[in-house]
Amino acid sequence: MTSSPGQKSELDDIRLVIFFSVDQMSPHLLNQYEPLYTGGFRWLIDHSHQFTNTHYEHGYTATGPGHFVLASGQHPGPNGILGNYWYDRELKHTVSCVEDTVSKVVGYEGDARSYRQINTNTLGDWLKNRHPDSKVYSVAGKDRSAAMMGGKHADLALYYNWHGSFITSSYYIDALPEWLIKYNKKLNAVSYRDSLWTRSLPFEVYDRYAHEDFLEGESDRYHSEPYSPVFPIGFDADASDKDVVDGFFGFPWMDRATIDLAKVIVQEEGLGQDKNPDILFVGLSATDAIVHNYGPNSHEAMDAMLKIDRYLKNLIATLEDEVGLENVLFVLTSDHGGLALPEYRQKMGLPGGRISRPERETAVQDVFILLEKHYGSSDFVVNDGLGFYYDLGRMREMNIKKTDVDTIIRERVEKVTGIARVLTKDEIFSSHPGDTVLARLKNSFHPVKSPDLWILQEKYWVTKYPRGTGHGTPYDYDTHVPLLFSKAGQKKTTVSRKIMMVDIAPTIAAMLGINIPKDIDGVPITEMQK
Repeated sequence: MTSSPGQKSELDDIRLVIFFSVDQMSPHLLNQYEPLYTGGFRWLIDHSHQFTNTHYEHGYTATGPGHFVLASGQHPGPNGILGNYWYDRELKHTVSCVEDTVSKVVGYEGDARSYRQINTNTLGDWLKNRHPDSKVYSVAGKDRSAAMMGGKHADLALYYNWHGSFITSSYYIDALPEWLIKYNKKLNAVSYRDSLWTRSLPFEVYDRYAHEDFLEGESDRYHSEPYSPVFPIGFDADASDKDVVDGFFGFPWMDRATIDLAKVIVQEEGLGQDKNPDILFVGLSATDAIVHNYGPNSHEAMDAMLKIDRYLKNLIATLEDEVGLENVLFVLTSDHGGLALPEYRQKMGLPGGRISRPERETAVQDVFILLEKHYGSSDFVVNDGLGFYYDLGRMREMNIKKTDVDTIIRERVEKVTGIARVLTKDEIFSSHPGDTVLARLKNSFHPVKSPDLWILQEKYWVTKYPRGTGHGTPYDYDTHVPLLFSKAGQKKTTVSRKIMMVDIAPTIAAMLGINIPKDIDGVPITEMQK
């Protein structure tokens, strides 16, 4: 069932929605460098309704679940989206959130990905239900970003294949459009072998806004002997072609390529050219790799944002020429937040730490040794990431009590420095709504598919090891992201009340005057309906 169509007012002229998701862009990452923006970020901020207290309300804050929320208006867990990957009990192996074993890759090598396995409809699907001639396109560095945002009936979802090209699967089309073949040839990712990533502004500016360029805890991916995580950054002389096209993903050039491809889609597919509103989702994925490697307060993260600011300026200029900015609604947000490097937090006198991978792996190994000792077997338990999955049928056959296994795992794993608790699925599902952490984890859990035990790390601790930083927790620093709705003629306004990220899709639907499903978790944001 659906509600009545949303009410449109002065926004009746929206012919194109451009939805930007900048991967792992915390509010700090966007706002820290705002005085330096002169391009696309500057325009989007100056013409925005900016919401400063926006949070995801699920616990495993990762790319797949985040982009699912953005497009569907629903929490991920109950819909079977447990993470980027998870262990499938029936298949007995790890699967991708956008797994597609039916489709084939079209035109290039890589993995066929799509929305095939997901039953939930999304914003693009709602739009096409109301306006069958509307177009929905999605492009991102990551396959899960593109497929999740595009939804079930996207005209095309494009993603990088880690071999130098943007690809798609036969779920969407059987043959590549000529413009994509031409674009990939022009991209020529392997030619970046001799390129260097250098600063956009003088060193002194970075020294003023970011922490020092050489900070213990940053990853060193160029001339790493001796350890020296500093600009400039490029590819080592002995890098293979595969190393180059794979490593390309971790440079701002990846986001430039994505934005350039977005321009091509607008021009070649004629987006925003009639009264049937179109949507183009643009996922900028390189920021995630950059922040993971260097932290959000680094020279590298700062420079990536400054470069995106410049790249977006070019896209906005194209949209002005092709569509007219008065006909475009922009949305800017992220799929999850993130945490500063533990070493930086410690230097600033703040709590934080890094969970030792060897210590955690030893604890898991000990768990299986203990299970073997108690039961003569351990094949009824699988560890995948932060979860432990039980074969309950096998446990019944062996007359093994679930609570006894819970205790064995808990007592050993909770000794690992930086791990707060090991939670049972029952504890998560029976949690009180007032417990924000457990309530968010509940929104990440499925009653059947989810693990039986889940490892919750201490607040301000990361699992990234031995360097870099991470995300994925139910804590506010991982759930908090920016949210801007921008349009030509809009005066900058700021709203500080709390907004849930499940509200974004129904808000856009209401602004476009399309039906909003009644069974979703989000509601239109009232400030955007005036």
